[in-house]
Amino acid sequence: MFTKQQQTKSTKVKKKSKNPRKTLENKLDTLSAKLCRTQGYCTICGKKDGVLNAHHFKSRVYKGVRWYQPNLICLCVHHHTFDFKFSAHKTPEAFKARMIKLKGQEWFDDIEKKAVEHTSWKSGQLEEMLQDIKLKLKELE
Repeated sequence: MFTKQQQTKSTKVKKKSKNPRKTLENKLDTLSAKLCRTQGYCTICGKKDGVLNAHHFKSRVYKGVRWYQPNLICLCVHHHTFDFKFSAHKTPEAFKARMIKLKGQEWFDDIEKKAVEHTSWKSGQLEEMLQDIKLKLKELE
């Protein structure tokens, strides 16, 4: 028979130690999205009030452009996900065509190239990117 203290001790779940690289990537995600939203308006409709989202034009799985500011598009929630007639997630092909029209073919080609040419980052490079984003945000204050 176990005492109450022994039962409690044996069932405690050990906390996982945080992965420093994952922590760094999460900080980069948060701050790069914040930097994107400093644009202050929806790229599609120009709406300034309400919630703005940072949309990854090329998916976040492509590490080469995950934190690349030209890949992040500032959108109102309507044009990010809510509108079934036209939004980044509901009508991706129409959204892609509109963005190419707005930003140009060179912008699109640049993102496509960067997405495939760079597949991983060293921790030092991630730290450097984080410091650059922090500096840009501080300059905008």
